[in-house]
Amino acid sequence: VRVFATDVDQEAVEFAAAGRYGDSIAADMTPERLARWFLADGDGFRVSRALRDRVIFARHNLLKDPPLTRMDLVSCRNMLIYLGVELQRRVIALLAYALRARGFLLLGASETVGALSSLFAVIDAKWKLYQALQPGRYTLAEALPGRARRPLMHTYALPSAAEQTAMAARSGAPRSAGEEGLLEHVFQELTDVLALRCVVLAADFHLLHTFGDVSSLLKVPAGRSTLEIFKLLPRALSAALRSALARVAEEQREIIYDGIEVAPGEPTIRLHVRPLAIGGVGERAYVLFFRSGAIPLARGLPDDLAQDEATMLRVGQLEHELQYTKENLQATIEELETSNEELQATNEELLASNEELQSTNEELQSVNEELQTVNAEYQEKIAELISLNNDIENLLRTTGVGTLFVDRDLRIRKFTHAALRLLNVMPQDIGRPLEHLAAKVPGVDLVGMCRRVMAGGASESYDVVAPDGMHLHVKVLPYLAGDAGMEGAIVSVIDVTDVKRGEERGEERLQHILDSIPASLAVLGPDGTIMQTNAAWSRFAEANAAPAALVTGVGLNYLAACLSTPNDPMAQAVARGLRDVLAERRERFDLEYPCHSPDQRRFFQLQATSLAGHGFRGALVQHFDITSQALRPERLTEWAAQATALHVPGLPAAPP
Repeated sequence: VRVFATDVDQEAVEFAAAGRYGDSIAADMTPERLARWFLADGDGFRVSRALRDRVIFARHNLLKDPPLTRMDLVSCRNMLIYLGVELQRRVIALLAYALRARGFLLLGASETVGALSSLFAVIDAKWKLYQALQPGRYTLAEALPGRARRPLMHTYALPSAAEQTAMAARSGAPRSAGEEGLLEHVFQELTDVLALRCVVLAADFHLLHTFGDVSSLLKVPAGRSTLEIFKLLPRALSAALRSALARVAEEQREIIYDGIEVAPGEPTIRLHVRPLAIGGVGERAYVLFFRSGAIPLARGLPDDLAQDEATMLRVGQLEHELQYTKENLQATIEELETSNEELQATNEELLASNEELQSTNEELQSVNEELQTVNAEYQEKIAELISLNNDIENLLRTTGVGTLFVDRDLRIRKFTHAALRLLNVMPQDIGRPLEHLAAKVPGVDLVGMCRRVMAGGASESYDVVAPDGMHLHVKVLPYLAGDAGMEGAIVSVIDVTDVKRGEERGEERLQHILDSIPASLAVLGPDGTIMQTNAAWSRFAEANAAPAALVTGVGLNYLAACLSTPNDPMAQAVARGLRDVLAERRERFDLEYPCHSPDQRRFFQLQATSLAGHGFRGALVQHFDITSQALRPERLTEWAAQATALHVPGLPAAPP
């Protein structure tokens, strides 16, 4: 989409081109549209570059400057209401010239296309939306303002009532329409009573008015219609009238010709021609009186009129030649006028084309300036991107994290030097598929991890040990590109060797601490599996000839071992108490039990403590040797009572 926004006011164009609006526009549009097409700018908003680049702002006078062309849509709303009718017609013609065929014109609610409605089809009458029927209906010369053209043909007609009133006003005798009608009626009555036939001619010898019955004299010739008196009268009478009019114009007096023979066997005609001044200097008309017979029609004696056959023949020839000359002259004049008008139209079109080219040149200059501005902005952004890229490169280098970027097709886009710990990759491998590269660490399926991450969107991580003994943490995450979604994957390689060694040293220190405790103890997982034991546990197991699995105890399920002896009440009591501790129903469980050897009587105390409050689900089981306390007489009595309650055989009922 390309939008041309024009106005006659340069300041308004510059203000609109800035594209800055106040913060009040946030109430007039959706947050999604505001976030997409506007950028926050101080206390307001500015149009985004993506939208601003689609609009060309220019100064343009719709009434004088050449219109734009090949427009699909022109919106000119609430401007025509300030123009007159002729200017409105001119503007609509210019807009019709600017539109493509089937292009659209949108006007204001109070505006219409007026007299040029034939150029448009109405799409929506309420919203004043029109569609151009075809381009070029009006040429640019017709649409632009120009001089009024002279008509190619001159036509003459009887003066209208308005013209007669104007003539009367010029003569200083204003009359009403009723008086004019009365006078004309009186003139007609006089001509009827006096049996007069009268004709009024204009200065160019065209018929203006008739009085009386002149139908027998005036005949409409075949061909092109005309009111020229010489073509309406018979030949003999026309020749006499031409001679009389010539003498009237030369001698400035009335002329009377008597005895004009119109046709053999018919009465002769007396012709009386009188000049008539009708206004200012040079404005003249003629009055012709016709009468049959030899009765005098007016004062004065008749003039001589030569009407022999040779004279009539010569007059006819001259009339024919004059008519031919006049027609040729008229055709030449019309051709000259037509050529002149065509030249004027061509000149106007050339002027319009020149103005259009000037406007286009100004637009190109404006576009060039905008391109220079955009180029400067791009140069600035390129510098920012280079600086940002350097910052990221240095950040990744200082962190020691190996990073590898791949696109949707698992082709390598970028990598850091630390990624060489995992892959044999070189700078020339940019653009190669990831599956073409061999991993330095066997057993790592980077291609499979990347495909799973891009398919599911969840990250994956994997800890491996390199051949050189380094511990690496490999993590694959999706590469997100804003609204575009997932555009690839990121593989990060972190050297966790020091962390692993620290954990190992911590575990060694913890094991040393546990081994220093004299009581035998074991750390149980949430399901009762032994996770860790101390040296006292192993010594006790070895001293009692326990199976090899019980010497370290790691991996053995302590709870399952207690439950595996259903006939041992003491083991079942331990299982119940330990199950409550693992289920976090109680924090601690204690039980004293005998554990005699063939040569010694021994007693121990079992203590199970929950580890839920220390970030670990499970329990700590300890065994304390309480033989010295248990062999006292009072304690033996308690032991006997406990054995009786638990039904434990082999315990003495009383102290020895």
